[in-house]
Amino acid sequence: MPYTIGEVARMMNIAPSTLRYYEKEGLLSLGVRGSNGQRTYTDDDIATLSIIEYLKFCGLPLKEIRSFLPLIRPGGETLSARRDILAKERDNVRAQIAALQTKLERLEFGCWFYETAQQYGSVLPLYEFSEEHFPPEHRNVLRESFHLPLAHVRTKLEW
Repeated sequence: MPYTIGEVARMMNIAPSTLRYYEKEGLLSLGVRGSNGQRTYTDDDIATLSIIEYLKFCGLPLKEIRSFLPLIRPGGETLSARRDILAKERDNVRAQIAALQTKLERLEFGCWFYETAQQYGSVLPLYEFSEEHFPPEHRNVLRESFHLPLAHVRTKLEW
């Protein structure tokens, strides 16, 4: 069944300009023009568009999507190549999650540090703390980011 650009846009919840962009970039076949001059799309186009949107949601850049799409046409002999493209992006996401987890741990430490400093009325007493005085969940950040004791930082603060 043929669909107009507006029907496809509503069906897929994307802008008509996005469809035109995908056509321009070679990701989607150029819609066939009907007798009224309007683009029409097929069920195959909708299936391809669904794959494009899925891959975009997974974070693949258009360059990778462009590499992926020809692999879906031949059939089973390209399954490994498709998996490899997705596995590469999965590994990138895992690395980003690990980096964000490290960032979160450092921010949690910073919040704890200044909340504790508020109790003392100053950060200076915390610089005399040994590792045992820090909560266990913050000791890794302490070891990775600072040298204990923190007295060398205190000296700098007293300038």
